[in-house]
Amino acid sequence: MTSQQRISETWQEAFSRNGGRITMPRQIILEVIAASPRPLSPQEVHAQSVKRLPSIGLVTVYRTIDKLVELGLVDRVHHSDQCQ
Repeated sequence: MTSQQRISETWQEAFSRNGGRITMPRQIILEVIAASPRPLSPQEVHAQSVKRLPSIGLVTVYRTIDKLVELGLVDRVHHSDQCQ
């Protein structure tokens, strides 16, 4: 199991423990974020996710990121012109 797979699995477990369902779109979003060597904007996460599941919406990406932040699993990275 790769480190990205372990991270994604840990995040999925945290979602489940806190009442969140792990849907296919959420799983893909978690995997995209876990696999990235750098912070991604929500738009970048969306662009990579729709390659695997075209029906993933940008709102789902934002809500999933919000939940990851709420659970303390990721941090938002703020730039002078945007928030990631």
